[in-house]
Formats: sequence, structure tokens, C-alpha cells
Amino acid sequence: MSDTEKLDDSQDHSWFKRPERFVPQWVMGYARETQHLSRWSWDLHERLKTWKATEDSSFQIHSINVVDDVVRRGAVHSYQIGISILDTDRLGDALAKTPEPDVNVAANVIQSHHWVVGDEEYDPKFENSFEFGRMRYLPKHKLHEQITGIIEHKKFILISHGPDKSLSFLKDCGVHFEVLETIDTEKVVQDVRQVPADKVGSKRDLIKETGVKCQDPVLAGNAAHLTLRILLMLIQGDVDRHPHRKGVPMDQWSLLLQRIVNSKPKKRKLLRRKRSPSDSAEQIKNTSIAS
Repeated sequence: MSDTEKLDDSQDHSWFKRPERFVPQWVMGYARETQHLSRWSWDLHERLKTWKATEDSSFQIHSINVVDDVVRRGAVHSYQIGISILDTDRLGDALAKTPEPDVNVAANVIQSHHWVVGDEEYDPKFENSFEFGRMRYLPKHKLHEQITGIIEHKKFILISHGPDKSLSFLKDCGVHFEVLETIDTEKVVQDVRQVPADKVGSKRDLIKETGVKCQDPVLAGNAAHLTLRILLMLIQGDVDRHPHRKGVPMDQWSLLLQRIVNSKPKKRKLLRRKRSPSDSAEQIKNTSIAS
């Protein structure tokens, strides 16, 4: 815990005591500080009540990664896309009541997808390489329907490591998303750890810090998932450095975040298919990786 100025415990801190809002508000804080290029003050956050803007509205936290796009005759022929979604409701449940020791919390709160988009069948090695969730083959004409079934336009914060290229790529493919904020974890490392840009280290270095062993961290689905783990690792370290609020179990929540970051990979294997499975976008949206 930080030895900075003691907070006024007479304040209610009601937003801070709500487990389901704890991580989203912390993420929103990173959006503020990366915009203003200065360490953001949570004391100021409370005094100005800037959290009111999002208190009564929900938003998603996503990471999207696109790799291995194949261009033929000037048009994108096929590519792979990874999508990871941090389920803040499930995370809030886990923070409110610590899951049993044998529960893989990361698999419960982070839903990850790896889609091979195109009209040709890809090498089945990708199914074994994707370590965190669902692997699917998807015809290009199905992309808009499926991706808008799990990502809500103008209702998510996008987490990237380095400048994001996914939104412009998707726009070229006919899928246009506007985001609430985009947060670059490279900049968050600078802000949280107070280091210059040349001392941030590579994404592989940060993955090693999480303790997660992944054979192919650049595969789109793995890359998207690991970006969210890096985000949670940075939040967990930041929580420990901040003054702890009266009535808020920040030590307990910090341990739970660390448990998520360190969780072993867990996936659901699907049979290899040449065409998209028949399940609808709504079914995908409601499917848990943990099952």
C-alpha cells in the first residue's frame, strides 16, 4: 500500500465498494491518465465525482487482435482474428465472493475467441495453438453478424498493447465500431510503474511476468487474451500501491486479481470444420468458456 496522503474515510466511497464497478472504474482511470499524460489521482476522482458519468451505465472491456491477413488482387482474402472479453459482471461476483480454490477464475471471467475468417480451410494446428477458448472457422460474409453479436457498438473500452490496428482493419472489412476509449497497456506501464517508454519492455516480457506459459503468444486469440491478463496484472500492482479505503477489501481483491493473472490456460476444443458452426451469435454471446 502506498504511503501517500491519507484519504478522508468520512467519505462514502460507494462506487469503490461495489465489486462489479471496481475494475471498470480503475480502467476508466487509465483512460483519463493516458489522455492527459499524467498520473491520475483517485482522490481527485472522488472529489470531482468524475465516476458519475459511468456509474449507472455498463460497458464492455475488450481486446481485439488481427494477424496473418492474406491479400489477393488488392482484396483481403482471409485472416485470423482474436477477441477477448472481460466479463465485469462475473468478475464482480468473484470479487464479492472468492471462488473455491479449484476454480479457474480466468476462464470464468475472460471469454476468448479465435476465428479463422475466409473461404478456405486452415491448418488444424491452429486449434492446438489456441490455448484460451473457442476456435472457429468463419466465412467472410458471416463476420459482421457474428462479431456484432458479441461486441456492442459504442459500449466498450478497447485494450491494446501498442497502437491499435484492429478497428481500421475491421472497418476495411465492412465492420465499423466506435469505442468509448482505447487504452494502450504500454502507456499504462509507463504511468503505473513510472518508467520511460524505452524501459517498458516487450509484450513477451510482460507475459512472463504474469507467469502464464503460452506456446504461441502471437496467435490472434492468444494475443488478445494475454493483453487482458497484462491489464489485470497492472491493475493488481496499482491496487497494492494505492491507499486502501475503509470498508473496501482491497487486499482480498488484489489477491483475487493476482489469481486470475496467474491462472493456467483453459480451453474448449471444437471439431475442425470447413464452414461456420450453426450456432447463432446469441448462443456464442451466452456461452461460458468455463463450461
